[in-house]
Amino acid sequence: MILNKINIYLFLLILNFSYFFSGFLNTGVCDNLWNIQSSNTTHILNRLFFSDTLNGWATGDSGIIIHTTNGGLNWNMQTTNTLNFVYDIRFLNSNTGWAVASDIFNYPDPVLLKTTNGGLSWVSHAFADTTLLLFTVCFINELTGWVGGYHGSVLKTTDGGSGWILQSYDTSQYRYNSINRIKFYNGSRGSACGGTIDLAGIIWNLTNSGNNWFAQGVAAEPLYDIYYLDSNNIFLTGGDFEFGLTVFNSTNSGVTWNFNPLYYFGVGKAISFRTHYEAWIPLYFSPFFAVTTNNGNNWFELQTPDNSTLNDVFFVDSLHGWAAGNGGALYKYNNSLIGIIENRKPAGSWFTISSNYPNPFNSSTEITVRIFKQAFVKMTVYDCLGNEIEILANGIYNTGSYKFLFDGSRLSSGIYFCKTEINNNRYINKMVLIK
Repeated sequence: MILNKINIYLFLLILNFSYFFSGFLNTGVCDNLWNIQSSNTTHILNRLFFSDTLNGWATGDSGIIIHTTNGGLNWNMQTTNTLNFVYDIRFLNSNTGWAVASDIFNYPDPVLLKTTNGGLSWVSHAFADTTLLLFTVCFINELTGWVGGYHGSVLKTTDGGSGWILQSYDTSQYRYNSINRIKFYNGSRGSACGGTIDLAGIIWNLTNSGNNWFAQGVAAEPLYDIYYLDSNNIFLTGGDFEFGLTVFNSTNSGVTWNFNPLYYFGVGKAISFRTHYEAWIPLYFSPFFAVTTNNGNNWFELQTPDNSTLNDVFFVDSLHGWAAGNGGALYKYNNSLIGIIENRKPAGSWFTISSNYPNPFNSSTEITVRIFKQAFVKMTVYDCLGNEIEILANGIYNTGSYKFLFDGSRLSSGIYFCKTEINNNRYINKMVLIK
């Protein structure tokens, strides 16, 4: 657990180095696909919501909520009267919406923010339990909604948010895992996801208008977002700092789930489909998107515009989408270039590559590559300044499974990068050496 925390701190510490290095190892130009917009803030932007193609909101730290009424051409700050981090926001239409805000670093003191005029004014509702740390809010109509958060806290309101009742649900072993996201497909059926780092990734199926919660433990790491493609097809994303991005999908309304560990460096905090086949996942602290153009059967990476660290992505339809992140980063999808990535061959259909294990490591670590048809493989290790350290592989490999060992015993503690090139595909592993 100590190594895990060190790993997280080191990753965050070297983000500035990563910006330089990710340009050196660019795996896909994304700048032209996203146009920058001025958010008028340098705060973290954590969550997006658009009620239509014109009206949208973005939330973040220090009580930040910004709003656009013209599709993002202009963004204006709204008054929330809180300095808490605004974790989630949800609107029923362009006027009526809710947001939840908590303070993770001090006393949580959670509040529910409600507006009936698009955020021109927000009314704050305090919770009786001031120790709650709330991450998500979801309403299915103007009266009925839920909030969820740390340690399995779930509360329900039937009066629009004035009064809240702590919910009792599924008293199984998953009861006290955090609730990171709640979404409903319709008024009677929905899903929630969450978990605990290094322990569990949980999916809850919500039936009977959210009165019944049934938990499934599906992974060892938390899940953070849900997307209903239709009534049968559901996607979830999550992951952790060590093993990277994971994606789950169900084709039978959440009865069973398919696990897809992608091993991309980063965590999936959000997922949104532009079309029925094309989905985007920003990789949180890693300046990349994971993208699929064939309904999740294959994925590839695209570098974020300006190497930005992006936390959320939201598509209203195939022509209108936005992404937001740290430092007030805000982008709009360039719909004049629709079709440009559909012609890119998805990677990974005939090989797989794992994250290095262990990670962090002292003093050696392994990367496993499985090849399903003959391919040229080159694997090169660099330091965080882009200096070449060692070539682990450079040649033609036949069908089979190969383990490549990196021995860092002669090197100092720090961050190292392994670039794996398999024919025309490139992958980056970020490795933490601790001595």
